[in-house]
Amino acid sequence: MIKNITTILLLIGSLFALDIEDKRLIFSYNSEDNNFMAEDSTVIDISVPEFISTIENNIENWDTLYTALLNKIKIYNSHLDEYHSLKKIYDAGTESLDGSGKIIMADIYLIEIPKDWYVSGLIIALTPYIVYESITELFYGEEEENDSWFTRSGPDPAEEKFQDKYFKYNFYGIIPGAAIYIMGYIGSKIKLGHGEKVIKHSEMEEPKLLFFNQDEIEAAIKVYNRLIEP
Repeated sequence: MIKNITTILLLIGSLFALDIEDKRLIFSYNSEDNNFMAEDSTVIDISVPEFISTIENNIENWDTLYTALLNKIKIYNSHLDEYHSLKKIYDAGTESLDGSGKIIMADIYLIEIPKDWYVSGLIIALTPYIVYESITELFYGEEEENDSWFTRSGPDPAEEKFQDKYFKYNFYGIIPGAAIYIMGYIGSKIKLGHGEKVIKHSEMEEPKLLFFNQDEIEAAIKVYNRLIEP
């Protein structure tokens, strides 16, 4: 009888111990499917929320890698909270006639999807700079590579003139780009009323790690793998 009880307790303890140990090491992030791929191909890929929560719930000794990721993790969690709030409303809605989404009763704003305005404004603001870098690399990059420190006579007057002139044109992108960005934000705060609104099925996706750069994703993977290594 005592042996049976001991065996049961050991089994229960092993189940709790496997909470972290049954997770496998991961090696990369798949932005298309929005999950992390395990090194063991037989293991199911790990979702982003599970990945983040595993780090947050099991970190004990904060290292520099984890500290550097804290702000990005907070941003992700705020996006995830917004997604869950929207999903509750979405789940309570009724299917639209064209099948593209669900109809809900909600506040209607002048601009419903400010993210499109933010992206457009950013592209317009950065386009002149990208063109400038491309022209500089095309016409002056090769000359700079061929010049050594002792053969270089000084700055190229033509290049300096081009830089001075083109930097002024950068404002032609920055000003309208910033204006579009601001209009998107202001428009998303102007309430027009309350009524029917369609949430597209395509909008209901868990947030991706688009605001993480590649180095930050690799750092997060290192932190995660450290936590689950036996």
